[in-house]
Amino acid sequence: MSVQTLLPTRYLKKSNLWAGAGILLIIIWSYLRSQKGGDFDVFLHAGAQIDQGNNPYFPPFVKGLQYFYSPFFAWALLPFSKLPWWIPEFCWLLFSAWCYIRCWMLIEAYLPKEGLSRKQYYFWVIGSTLVLFRFINDNVHMIQMTFFLLWTCMESVAAAEKGKNWKAGAVLGLGIAIKTMPLPFLAYFLYRNKLKAGAATIFFVAFYLLLPGLFLGFYKNAQLLQDWWGVINPGNAEHSIETDLGYHGLTALVPVYFTETVGTIPIPRNLVSWSPERAILMMNIARFLLVLGTLFFLRTKPFSDAPSPAHRCREVAYICLCIPLLFPHQQKYAFLLMLPAVAYILYWFMAVQNTSSAREKNYAWKGLMLLSVLVLTLTVRGVLGHYNYDVAQHFRVLSFGVLMLIPLLYACNPYRIESPESIQVNSPVEHV
Repeated sequence: MSVQTLLPTRYLKKSNLWAGAGILLIIIWSYLRSQKGGDFDVFLHAGAQIDQGNNPYFPPFVKGLQYFYSPFFAWALLPFSKLPWWIPEFCWLLFSAWCYIRCWMLIEAYLPKEGLSRKQYYFWVIGSTLVLFRFINDNVHMIQMTFFLLWTCMESVAAAEKGKNWKAGAVLGLGIAIKTMPLPFLAYFLYRNKLKAGAATIFFVAFYLLLPGLFLGFYKNAQLLQDWWGVINPGNAEHSIETDLGYHGLTALVPVYFTETVGTIPIPRNLVSWSPERAILMMNIARFLLVLGTLFFLRTKPFSDAPSPAHRCREVAYICLCIPLLFPHQQKYAFLLMLPAVAYILYWFMAVQNTSSAREKNYAWKGLMLLSVLVLTLTVRGVLGHYNYDVAQHFRVLSFGVLMLIPLLYACNPYRIESPESIQVNSPVEHV
């Protein structure tokens, strides 16, 4: 599939002024945020620790925050840690903006160009961005990594589809070697018969993780890798039941409703009082069901290609949506990974409304979409107030809003928006 996008080919030629204003706004916003610092301080401090021969996984920590990323990432940031920290942080924010734009280009490449009018296109892009704005703002405010991680997932899939297996492996391997969250896409490569891309990914993950050993010594690097695993091991007690405010996903949602926990706010939230072990079992069952749900979106036998570009967009969107739900220790900014799902769902409803099926009202699905959008956008401190916002955090309301997107994504059948010629002939996919 050639990567062609709606944005540059149809509209940017007539929107140079708006594009220039947007770029200027990005530069100003990035500069102002870089002056205040954020979580990237933790990453640069880890690089400084490596430079000084210290272990970044042990105190002292900058801002009291534990470093959770790989030794490779800390080592790669070592030269940048010698600069005034606002400079690499400013550059990272500009790169993050590029990642966001690039992800949009990749999403557009999957969806039919004729599906939306010009006005609808603008509404689609702006509307999706507004739904996700709190997560965009969190990532910029905290100078976080989610833009980059989303890009590694989507760019590697696009490269594998074009047969650029080394590029796919280098990009996805980089994401996994820095933070393990893109790992499900390695399994996706194997399922979709992108075996060369999968092998290249494994090679590059090993290459990136072992590379610091050439400079630090292989024994020291091995020790750092062991300490990294000790921090991120999902079997750690602190990753089994996350009770504090700010955490989301299944490890923060399921156990607190099935066993008694002590949170920051003294309001009971458990529906039953099972043992912690039984609550953790329920969480793992929920994780298994999310993983099993991938098969309902792939809808093909293993080792076969996706039947159409829109179908591929939906299955990639589901995997990205599940990543912050499955992995422990996830905060709000991680849900920027919902971008493909939010964009696909909004596109689908608008495109279907343009077809002869517009008479189909779909009130139930539209109501669910509206409820999800309200939860995702309005459960912020500026709307709820400080205490009510903390209560919403206490009850994991945001996680419920994210889970609502799963049935919506499943209901948005890609065959309703695909042209017949774009669907593979004799595809084994069962039409939903």
